[in-house]
Amino acid sequence: MNLYPNISNVKKKDKVIKLLLFISTAICLICILINVLTTPNVKWSLIVIASIVYVWTTTLYAIRKNMNFAAHVMIQLIIISALTFAIDCIIGYSGWSITLAIPIVMTVANLSMSVLTIVNRKKYFRFTIYQLLISVLSLIFITIIAVYGKHKVIVIPITAGISLIPLLLTILLCGKDWKEELARFFHI
Repeated sequence: MNLYPNISNVKKKDKVIKLLLFISTAICLICILINVLTTPNVKWSLIVIASIVYVWTTTLYAIRKNMNFAAHVMIQLIIISALTFAIDCIIGYSGWSITLAIPIVMTVANLSMSVLTIVNRKKYFRFTIYQLLISVLSLIFITIIAVYGKHKVIVIPITAGISLIPLLLTILLCGKDWKEELARFFHI
């Protein structure tokens, strides 16, 4: 049994990451060049760059050890929402990101938390704060869109209802654990 880490594997991993980072940078530069030379009026290369940044962010986050699934869901909610909004703005803002894409992402995140609550009821206390943040972020976004939105959004009532499901499930299935976790987190 080897008590020391295998340094050669770390060096190989670092080399692979540097190579992939170089390739990603080259792809971004080539796309910018092609975009400027062929279609300078449409900034499609920004979508490619945003997508590559998204892939790198999620990959590096997933590589971390002891990854909390709920934290990963929350990070994905924020990144995908920002990315879809950026893509909508790049291609000439038409509002599809706010009226459709982001509510769908929030719905999926909240449903993921509901499934996680049901499946891991005994270990659920480890990610109650993330579940609460996801639900609160969803409800804040929905309220802002409902009050200030220029578009009529059919998905909003569905997203609002689904945003409340994880909270209700948490209270019903894990109420005592959730209360203890909140007290511990906020030092109450």
